[in-house]
Amino acid sequence: MEIAVLDACVLIRGGVRDFLLWVAEAGAFSPAWSDTIHEEWMRNRRSKFGDPQSRLDWARLQMEHAFPGANFESDPLTLTTL
Repeated sequence: MEIAVLDACVLIRGGVRDFLLWVAEAGAFSPAWSDTIHEEWMRNRRSKFGDPQSRLDWARLQMEHAFPGANFESDPLTLTTL
């Protein structure tokens, strides 16, 4: 299965995020993200839309729960496709 890194620019918009995660859940690809990506989309979402931190933390927790192992620790530029 292909791996797709979901960057902050797609995770910041709830509808886009939900759609992409729905497609991933259906088996089209395996999502991947990093702590840095999470921090960026959450910071920007809070700044731009005023979401409470608790809501952002909940969204992140749900993503991590739905896709265990999606969080990578290495630089996304070093990921290779198998």
